[in-house]
Amino acid sequence: AMARIAEHPASSCNGWASLASWALGRSDESLRQAEASVRLGEENRYALSTAAQQRALFHQLRNETDETEYWAQRTREIGREQDFPMRIVQADIYRGWAIGVTRAPEEGMALIEEGLRQFRVAEARLNEAYYLGLHADTMIHAGRPDDALDALNTAFDRMATTTRSYFFASELHRLCARALRVQEDLDGARGDLQTSLEIARGQAATAFALRTATDLLDLELADGDPEPVRATVATLLKVFDGQSPTPDVVRARQLLSL
Repeated sequence: AMARIAEHPASSCNGWASLASWALGRSDESLRQAEASVRLGEENRYALSTAAQQRALFHQLRNETDETEYWAQRTREIGREQDFPMRIVQADIYRGWAIGVTRAPEEGMALIEEGLRQFRVAEARLNEAYYLGLHADTMIHAGRPDDALDALNTAFDRMATTTRSYFFASELHRLCARALRVQEDLDGARGDLQTSLEIARGQAATAFALRTATDLLDLELADGDPEPVRATVATLLKVFDGQSPTPDVVRARQLLSL
């Protein structure tokens, strides 16, 4: 039955485990699991589009833009090969984020907007709040904080329709803080960062907590008292000792040294 929806138990389990391991701060283990998911997808090709899509999601969450763009393109190619249009839509959203936050915000936003439009035409709702967060991120990079906050408010509305704890909730608040900081609402930004950190801690999502604490340290270094936040960042960084550094870890260590 799982084959009908492009799933394979071993490939899917490794894909989901990679996301959980990353959130818990097990960066190297998470990469091994992501690689295993794709390898098993190659051996059971009906599952390959799911494995590739999960791999793009994985690298996006790790803030690895080059890898996100690569796996988004692979997802797109496989989606075309297997006549799976939803994978093409998802691929374009991931690709739009990678392009939008690195080199061409307007181009990235256009890709995400078209992806969201097609998502809604299909009456799909799964992960819409997450995709709206990616859209908001590109808007912030384009210098459009008002539009970003509108997108994030819509994301919170979508999130409110679920009865479960939403995996991207802390990130939505962190992105709100970034938009508010562009608007020079520093107290509002601090409030959203504190909310983000509380959610990440409540979910035991160390990777999200580190990213939020690093943004808070950056804010306090520019305008405030960074010392209490330094201790938080230093404690969170210990979880990543002995592992290959992700972009978030590199940034946190750089800020901590200032």
